[in-house]
Amino acid sequence: LNGVNGGPSVKGRAAGGYARQFAELNVASVRLHDIPLVNSGVKLVDVQDIFPVWNEKADVADPANFLFAPTDDYLRTLKGCGVERVIYRLGTSIEWSYPNKYFAKMPKDPARYAEICAAIVRHYAKGWAGGPTGLVTHWEIWNEANIGGAMWDKDWPTYCTFYCTVANRLKREFPDQKIGGPALCGSDLRLAKEFMDAAQKAGAPVDFFSWHGYDPTPNGAIRSSRALRRMLDEHGYRSAELHFNEWHYFPCTWRDVAVPEGHRRWYESSDGLNGIDSAAFTTLCLTAWQDTPLTMSNFYMTTPMNGGAWSLFDHDGFRRRTWYAMAFFGRLAGDRRTKADTNLKLGVLAAVAKDGRRRILISDFVPDDEAGELTLELKGVAPNGVATAERLTDDRVEPEKLTLAWHDGRLSLPSVKGSSVWLVELPGK
Repeated sequence: LNGVNGGPSVKGRAAGGYARQFAELNVASVRLHDIPLVNSGVKLVDVQDIFPVWNEKADVADPANFLFAPTDDYLRTLKGCGVERVIYRLGTSIEWSYPNKYFAKMPKDPARYAEICAAIVRHYAKGWAGGPTGLVTHWEIWNEANIGGAMWDKDWPTYCTFYCTVANRLKREFPDQKIGGPALCGSDLRLAKEFMDAAQKAGAPVDFFSWHGYDPTPNGAIRSSRALRRMLDEHGYRSAELHFNEWHYFPCTWRDVAVPEGHRRWYESSDGLNGIDSAAFTTLCLTAWQDTPLTMSNFYMTTPMNGGAWSLFDHDGFRRRTWYAMAFFGRLAGDRRTKADTNLKLGVLAAVAKDGRRRILISDFVPDDEAGELTLELKGVAPNGVATAERLTDDRVEPEKLTLAWHDGRLSLPSVKGSSVWLVELPGK
């Protein structure tokens, strides 16, 4: 579940440092969306950056018409960071340009566009034109067509037809590849049903269903995943995966962050999008979603965009609390889970590593600045002992290291005002 949108920046003097810090996150997957927006001036990922879609005479069968090299290098960077799973969004990044949109709109010739997409899949799935293979595992068709404006200029049924055209074309040539969408903005079940109805009627594949949510509570994804699971099963897509592949803590409104004073208020404050509340929300989500139908999730996003508004790094490239929160979870990834419990305010995730180390991730999500002492009851350990801990609070960005003793199987954590995140490690057997 600890996936992200975007890998490390490949542009700028700090790019190498981003790669090292990205590798430390130990992420499960990377979704490639909005990649050109965080690597300005580099032609990456987007279909129009790889092939001149505006040139109706450009031969789709000629490798000379494709600019694969920058995206090839981007994928090699991801592989060098230990990434093993990539979701490639076929389409375009979001366009906030005013007043015109240039690529975030219905392609003039969907069948030709499908052939262009097939060439891109062929490059990364089959090695056509010397492509690096083995990293892209999922192909997502377009992004958030339901928001109109910045992503699409037609209605939702038109997108659904477009999806079926591209998905069926890709599946014919690449039956072993996972094809999905619709990267729905929000969890409108009516639109989800219309999409599934259209795919079912056209015999189009839905190997995974993807949607997005920017919320102040982890519960939205829980409810949506259960409802979508039922709907997919009813449409015959029982093996379809569920990807919640854009999400971020969002305690305000879109209107709040659309003005300069909103930027200052919500992007940098402790109770805003990137403060301690957001860090606790992030690990709480990853804990709360353990026992849901979700297959993957992808936090939005990794590297700075729009001055670092949504990023794990600030606009100067320094790690935020959310980076450390993701890194805490990443250190548990691959361990054998022994406990996952949450009441959507407090989350506890415990796991045992192969070397016997036992770690507990605690997410105390209290945006209302409550203060209280947390006590863990430990089972399967000696009655008394000493644990090491790292904690994230509002007092400092970097984790604080502590040594904590437990007595009679009870480990009390020092009281903290407001939200906090803890990673406790018990001695191995």
